[in-house]
Amino acid sequence: MTERGANLAARAWRLLGSMPFAVAILVLVAVAASVGSLVEQNQPYVSHVNSFGVLWADAFVRLGLVDLYHAPWFLLLLGFLTVSTCLCVWRNTPLMLREALSYKQGLSAQQLQRLPQRREWAPSQLPADLRPRLEAGLRAAGYRWRAGSNAGSLDLSAKKGMARRLGYVLTHLAIVVISVGGLVDGNLLLQWRRATGQTVPAALDTPSAALDARSRVGTDGGAFRGALRLAPGETGDAVSLNLGDGYLLRSLPVQVRLERFHIDYHPTGQPRDFVSELSVIDEQQPGTVQRLRVSMNRPASYRGLNFFQSGFDDGGTGFDAELLGEGGLQAQPLSGQVGRALSVLANGQGLRLEPDNYRPKHVVAEGDGSGPGLQRAFLSGSQRAGRVDLGPSLELGVRDAAGQRHDLVSYLQPLTLDGRRYFVVTLRGAGEAEPHHLRLPLDAQDSLDAYRQVLGALREPQQRERLLQRFTASLGDREAARLLRQGLARAYDRFFVGGFPAVLADLDAAQAGPARQGLLEMMARLGLLAWRDAAGSQAGEVREALNFVSDSLLAYSQWVEQGRVPLLRVGAVRPVSASVLQVTHAPGAVVVYAGMALLALGVVLMVLCPERRLWVRTRPDGGLMLTLTAHRPAPGLADELEAWVATLGLPAADPRPQRSA
Repeated sequence: MTERGANLAARAWRLLGSMPFAVAILVLVAVAASVGSLVEQNQPYVSHVNSFGVLWADAFVRLGLVDLYHAPWFLLLLGFLTVSTCLCVWRNTPLMLREALSYKQGLSAQQLQRLPQRREWAPSQLPADLRPRLEAGLRAAGYRWRAGSNAGSLDLSAKKGMARRLGYVLTHLAIVVISVGGLVDGNLLLQWRRATGQTVPAALDTPSAALDARSRVGTDGGAFRGALRLAPGETGDAVSLNLGDGYLLRSLPVQVRLERFHIDYHPTGQPRDFVSELSVIDEQQPGTVQRLRVSMNRPASYRGLNFFQSGFDDGGTGFDAELLGEGGLQAQPLSGQVGRALSVLANGQGLRLEPDNYRPKHVVAEGDGSGPGLQRAFLSGSQRAGRVDLGPSLELGVRDAAGQRHDLVSYLQPLTLDGRRYFVVTLRGAGEAEPHHLRLPLDAQDSLDAYRQVLGALREPQQRERLLQRFTASLGDREAARLLRQGLARAYDRFFVGGFPAVLADLDAAQAGPARQGLLEMMARLGLLAWRDAAGSQAGEVREALNFVSDSLLAYSQWVEQGRVPLLRVGAVRPVSASVLQVTHAPGAVVVYAGMALLALGVVLMVLCPERRLWVRTRPDGGLMLTLTAHRPAPGLADELEAWVATLGLPAADPRPQRSA
């Protein structure tokens, strides 16, 4: 190595072990940890886009802020902090210990006279029992002292609070220990395997059974925090480690079986507590089964594994339902299970139903942005309330042959609005932000029979023609009756193809815009005949019948506008709830706790053990000089010196002029 290189290396070594460098690294670590507490960790990229936008999401990903505590630069900072603080402790501890053990008896009178807090007295002002008073005062105040070698003079060097120096050492050692614990829980071996390609996260939609060896981590994988999802009666021996847009499967040294899972609810319908009763089977101890009970804020531990109740999920709820095609006019029975996709044929098109979740309660609250349409419908008018439980619901996706998915929420119970009962489905199209709520009117038996009969009669040409003949029978002008029948038939043909927008567009094309209201009323009146045929209603129920027909036409039109997606009406369900647990293994936690204990002890010693040094020197003329110092400027040090003057019985005022410090 050249001389210049040696000088650079020496300077770098001195910089690495300097206190300012260690403080700068500590500040960087603290700032980074603060950012990590603001940015949610290990979430998919789309989640960060939704929270911060594309620009900031890209910046966070590139900087490693989405998995901060495993980012290489953060672990490198921890490493530098550990090494730098170790060097500081190694270099400065011997000096501090020597300083703490020394009584500094070698300070001369000239050196002591430069200290600001001192008092001097003439020989005539000194009491005869000064030495006993001084030793008694030092002993009572907790001082230790050493006497000078001259027996004829009063030369004492006293000190107390030297444990403060030990507090400094312990505080710096605590930073080292905490940093080491962070490096241990940072799982450096796993990060190295990921960096070198030995371990590769799998995509989130990859089934665990399809993972290859590079996406699996054995029981020797170090520290981890993973999710374990179990339905009652299921046994798991691996957890998934969420890594943003991918995950790893980490094997557990034990098998975990969920015996029972219970959910408690608030009166508002919101979950209050989740309780999991687990059986832990340890293969290293055959025949031993450890029972654990885990609930919110009450974790359980076994052999270094910590179990936290994270939430709940659907565990495979079974259901019987009807797949509604043509806006509810056609129905085919089917049975399914949450978590298992179904391939069905609807309207000659192959579809894939993907049941996602069953919710026993569906509470919409005022101010909740998740369902503004439901809020307007069920938290308004005479039934206004702060929150409403819409009952159980099934969430599923309908994926067409092109792979486009529409999200549906089907409510099992009929919902009542303004005295009328509806079957409600929430529909969100592919790429849409706002959901749409379809309300299909129900008859007195809470079935869709009347809805199907009304729209079926209006759609089927022969039945519609008979209705048109009855509708125009009272008109005396045959030509006008014929034109009315043709206009209504054309309107319904357009309606069943494109809903009300198609009807209105046809009127606009024919420059018959002013006839809109009249045509829509005629369509509703024609539907009134179909409703009476279906329900056997009397003439006195015209308002109820028109409401039902209007709701039916509006529901079908909205269904057409939303892409003619098949709907699902759920009947019987067989609920199964799964427990979602967080399983952690943090071998560095004990190290961190030890470091926190050292830090607390060091801070206590520095705060509660103020360092003081007191010198008593006999002047050559037989007078006395008393000097008091602290480790740093202390506002009450002058008062403390005056207290010593009073304790020794010396005059408070000093008649001799003091030299400037």
